[in-house]
Amino acid sequence: IISSKLGETSKNLTQIFKTADREKAIIFLDEFDSLGKIRDYDQDHGEMKRVVNTILQLFDFVSQDTIIIIAATNQLQMIDEALIRRFDLSIKIDLPNSEQIHALIQYTIKDRFVFDNEETKESIINSECKSLSYYIIKRTLLNAIKRNILDGYNDNVIRTDIWRKLLNDKRIG
Repeated sequence: IISSKLGETSKNLTQIFKTADREKAIIFLDEFDSLGKIRDYDQDHGEMKRVVNTILQLFDFVSQDTIIIIAATNQLQMIDEALIRRFDLSIKIDLPNSEQIHALIQYTIKDRFVFDNEETKESIINSECKSLSYYIIKRTLLNAIKRNILDGYNDNVIRTDIWRKLLNDKRIG
């Protein structure tokens, strides 16, 4: 959608919205903060302000009967208030608690893998996983499994030292 050419981003958005309106479609805008930044955002230049204005006009243009618009962001505070008001519903997904992290792990490994140390696993869940998203927890767990396999370790054992390092690297990065 985003183009380096002046005006192209707005043209691309207009085409997407018009096509979706004509075809009774759903538009999903992931990382919506990259398109819908607050218009008085200090580091912004005129082009992205024009993009926000275009989106506002497009939201008002499309028929509520033929299109559903869904946007996702981790940076709600960066989105222009006028855009936020255009949505009928807002759903906040909180970071997972310990019980939800356990469920996510079980869903991810499906009894095909075991941890090398249950006590360390619990420590990781109660410390390193706190304040991390479902995505980061799952992605680092899958990467730990891949690392075990690539390093030639028992392919059904998750090394907690590797998982902990991956989680901490995400926290720092």
